[in-house]
Amino acid sequence: MKRRALIAGLGLLPFVTAAAHADDDWHARVVIGGFDGADFWAGLVVTLGEGWKTYWRVPGEAGIPPQIKVSGGDVTSCEVLYPLPERIVDDSGEAIGYHRTVMFPLRIATAKTSTSIAGNVSAFFGVCQQICKPAKFEGTLDGAWDEADFIRKWRDMVPAAGNFITGVSQKKDVLTLKLSQQVDDIFIEGPEGLYFRKPSVSGSIAQVKIDGLAAGQKLKGSQLKFTAAMHGKGLEQSAAVA
Repeated sequence: MKRRALIAGLGLLPFVTAAAHADDDWHARVVIGGFDGADFWAGLVVTLGEGWKTYWRVPGEAGIPPQIKVSGGDVTSCEVLYPLPERIVDDSGEAIGYHRTVMFPLRIATAKTSTSIAGNVSAFFGVCQQICKPAKFEGTLDGAWDEADFIRKWRDMVPAAGNFITGVSQKKDVLTLKLSQQVDDIFIEGPEGLYFRKPSVSGSIAQVKIDGLAAGQKLKGSQLKFTAAMHGKGLEQSAAVA
C-alpha cells in the first residue's frame, strides 16, 4: 500500500510542550470532562486550516494514522476513541479522515475520582493538503479547560456496536458483503498492507475492491472489522471471511 511522502525532517521536529499548539495549518488542544463514575474523560481536539485534513486509524490508500498516548501522573491506562470518519477523494487519492475539527475522546482509567487529574498527552499525526506533513503535540491534563458537554458531543459520534453484515466472501480481489441494513459507506480494517476501497452497493449486496493483495492471497478465515456510516451515525461489527 502506498504512503504519501512526508516533508523532510519527519523525525526531527521537536514536540510542542504546551496545553495547545497552533500554526497556519492546524491547532491542537487538550480538554477534560471529569469523572463519570467509572472513568475520567478527556479529549484531544484538532482544528484544521481550510483545505487541510487529518486521518482516521485506517488512513486510506495514503496518510498517517494518529498515534495518541496518555500517561504519567494519575493515569493508569487510556483508550483512544475514534469518531465516525468520512471518505475524502481528491487529487492525492482516497483517504479516510476528517476535515475542519475533530476530537478524539480519551477514556482514562485512574484511581482518583476528582474533577481533575495529572497526566501527559502526546500525539503524532499527519495533516495534509497537497502535501502531507507531520504534526507533533505534547500537552497536559492538569490545567486543561473543562469542556464536558463538548466531549459528550464527540463521544456520541463514535460508532456503536451493531450488526449490519450477514455474510462476507472473497473472489479474487473483490470482497462481497451481504447487508441487513442500508448503508452510506463502509470502512474496513484487515491484514496489514491491504486497503479496502469505497464499496459499490446494490440493494443488500456491497462489493469492495481490495488493494495490496499478493498473488493468490486469500482472506478466508480472516476476521475483519467493519465500520458503517448510516445517515451520519456509525456502527461497528467484526466478521470473518467465509
